[in-house]
Amino acid sequence: MAKAKTCTHCGAPIPDLSAGSVNCQFCGALNSPRRLWRRVEGASSNQGVLLAAGLGLAVMLAGFGVTFMTITASSDNLEHDLFATEAPISEPAPAPPTPPAPMPPPPPTPVAWGALRAVAVDERGDILAVLGDTLVKVDRATFTPRWTSSFSSQWSFAGNYRIIVPRGDHVAVISDKLAGFFEATNGAAVNEFKYRRGGILQRVCAAGATQVLVDVLGESIQRFDASTGLRASSGPNCKLKEKLGCPSTQRCGWESYSNDAYECRYAVSVGSNVFRNCTTEDGQKRAVFVARGGSAWEVPSLGGVDSYFGVVDETLIAAGYKLIVALDPSTGDERWRIPTEGTSAVVADGTTLFLGREGTLVAVKARTGEELQRLPLRTLNATAQ
Repeated sequence: MAKAKTCTHCGAPIPDLSAGSVNCQFCGALNSPRRLWRRVEGASSNQGVLLAAGLGLAVMLAGFGVTFMTITASSDNLEHDLFATEAPISEPAPAPPTPPAPMPPPPPTPVAWGALRAVAVDERGDILAVLGDTLVKVDRATFTPRWTSSFSSQWSFAGNYRIIVPRGDHVAVISDKLAGFFEATNGAAVNEFKYRRGGILQRVCAAGATQVLVDVLGESIQRFDASTGLRASSGPNCKLKEKLGCPSTQRCGWESYSNDAYECRYAVSVGSNVFRNCTTEDGQKRAVFVARGGSAWEVPSLGGVDSYFGVVDETLIAAGYKLIVALDPSTGDERWRIPTEGTSAVVADGTTLFLGREGTLVAVKARTGEELQRLPLRTLNATAQ
């Protein structure tokens, strides 16, 4: 009896291979004439079927990640394809978590400079301002700081008033109780001079190229050299000017005056006109501005004149506590007003006013009150506050 042709993998009967290679219909294995193994005499077809089924199971298990190996065994002269399972391959260890990216630094926080306590225009046209506890030199063109210089802790007890006096290569800051001197190029402190008997600052003036004369209640007239920050024994003289500001061509300050209609304390003289800050003597003590001379009028006073009283660009400017007002000097009609947080220092240069508002320095048109420039607030890192 001729031996049947069987699959080389499962032993199941396969068709004649004379025409070429064929796939087993039971296990799907490829059989070719050169690899054909003939079944050993006596092998039953049932054994072939079982082996085919076993190989099919192995193929199915392989789809689930189970690997198998072929073991050749001899039984009744039959070569069997056997399979065995291996332990499943373990999953790779998870990668360590990626650390979070560092947070960017917080954006700078705008911080107000502080109340404007003194302001002046130096020889080159830049603005010098005492804002809070800092002396700032402001570039006139860009309205940004050229430099800043912080005052020492002694200035916490320096009194209420400040006057800035530019002195060429130096800057003097005069107060009720002490005087400070700084280099004009970078704001470096030169010296601080504490008066023997401090009082209330009354008047100052610039004498010669470097000196400053100071009049403080409780002291005789003091002379300082700004280049050393020390007292000087002699030098040129100058005309002491009241701390109340007004243009250099006008005279302003304390001037007591009273009659049957008014009791007045501050005045500014402009040409033939005199403008006074008064109270009425009609039993009501109403606060009023009064003009006499070429113009004659009386209007309610909208604020005091604690820091400025003068005519700038044909506009009467009165700067007092929490308010700066502008009046028509011919009629007394109000042109504009600007509220302030407290008493703001004011200085005029040409037709422009420099004053404090919302914790910084601003430039406005004297005639209209239009804001022209504003010093940017300081920036501090939020984490450093």
